[in-house]
Amino acid sequence: SAIALIGSAGISAQTKSVSLNINHLLNGTQFSTIFPAMAPGGYYFRITSLRYYLSKIKIKHDGGKIDEATGLYILVNPSANNEYILGNFDITNVEAIELGIGVDSAVNHLDPTSYPKDDPLAMQDPTMHWGWNAGYRFIAFDGFAGATNSTTQTSFELHALEDILYSTVTIPAKGTMVTGNLVIYIDAEYSKLLTNIAANEGMIAHGSTGASATLMKNMITSVFTPSATSSVQEVSSSP
Repeated sequence: SAIALIGSAGISAQTKSVSLNINHLLNGTQFSTIFPAMAPGGYYFRITSLRYYLSKIKIKHDGGKIDEATGLYILVNPSANNEYILGNFDITNVEAIELGIGVDSAVNHLDPTSYPKDDPLAMQDPTMHWGWNAGYRFIAFDGFAGATNSTTQTSFELHALEDILYSTVTIPAKGTMVTGNLVIYIDAEYSKLLTNIAANEGMIAHGSTGASATLMKNMITSVFTPSATSSVQEVSSSP
């Protein structure tokens, strides 16, 4: 049994803290709620609020092994945060990361008032919950749009919700050792959220069809890419 103990100690020594760092972008520059950006449709928009849930995050590593950050729910607010601790894992080489966009159906219909107030699934202000039946807003994207960058005055609200829209996206990614922690860097280009959506027409969409479905499709097909900035970070070599 002493041999087994040595073996298990050897395994635990390999685990390291792993975090996800999302580089929030608008038209290739730093995310802003102040400056307008151009939508793929050629009009301009300014974000007042963008928030979305991540769940069932899976890290693919070391020749196709998969580890899930079990029980972890993240409310991403590009105005407030960009690095999220995923947990401790035995990982050497990261190959990809899979993100669930939204709240999976097993948890989506639970009572938000039952969580501690600092929990991502607790009641938020402004609210991220659409009532027991629908559950959480998976993506809530509000702002103003217009023909020019000085006329972004038409308000829009795009909220994707309901179990049918829960989606996953897999992003090829590498891990970078930063002061002893493994950081997975990805880019998120949020102007792509408006691909094939005419927010400049005063779009109000709350649900799982129409522009809400297009919003989710854009999130999983166009927004996330492997980060180009990871090599710029201050890194320490892997032990």
